[in-house]
Amino acid sequence: MTRPIVTLNGHRPATEASIGEPDDATPAGVQVPCIAMDLNRAAKALSLSARTVDELARSGHLPSFRVGRRRLFSPDALRQWVSAQANENEVADA
Repeated sequence: MTRPIVTLNGHRPATEASIGEPDDATPAGVQVPCIAMDLNRAAKALSLSARTVDELARSGHLPSFRVGRRRLFSPDALRQWVSAQANENEVADA
């Protein structure tokens, strides 16, 4: 089973492999907006290792929140963080 690519746009894109496959009682082909990501999904979306994302979140450099023992990430907050990192690097390179 092939898992779809994780994106920061809040949706899981439907792929040929995901169409028709049951996904937690969601009808096939229906996209459910992602309002919170777990550590592994956030790491994939950022193209970083889970360990790096966890370290950045624990140190307060990457926005996250906890629900019980789970660390979760808002896709909107991750987009803003990526944008801020890109702007910081452009200023540093100038």
